[in-house]
Amino acid sequence: MMGTYANGYHFIIYDHHGKGDLTLFTWDGVSHLSYMVASVANFVTKEMSYIGYQIDRDGKNQETQYLDAGIGVGIDFIEVLFGIIYGIVGIFVGTILNPMNTLINIPGGVALAIESIIEGVANTGSDVISLVTLRHIEF
Repeated sequence: MMGTYANGYHFIIYDHHGKGDLTLFTWDGVSHLSYMVASVANFVTKEMSYIGYQIDRDGKNQETQYLDAGIGVGIDFIEVLFGIIYGIVGIFVGTILNPMNTLINIPGGVALAIESIIEGVANTGSDVISLVTLRHIEF
């Protein structure tokens, strides 16, 4: 969803239940960059949680889907690769089509990207520690 500053410039607000519109032309360059960084930074912890769910089910003698989880991780990896390409193109297109929004969003976008990296590394670290010590991954 797009919001508007008092000066008329736009900023992006995440809308989980949006219409599924293509963001390539509506988002600014910084929004593409921060989304791409967050996606990559949180990939490992996301996938560890995905597999951890299967390990948890297995420990409770419930039906598991390890093969499905393995295939899902592979598909997610390919999706992230396409997302990186889309993000790089989006940085250039978004900056060209929305130059003022890109400039205005630099401070917030940089802060969000840094926060995403820190959170991704911290979550991955806690998942690894949990797996080694407790033989369990939180999800």
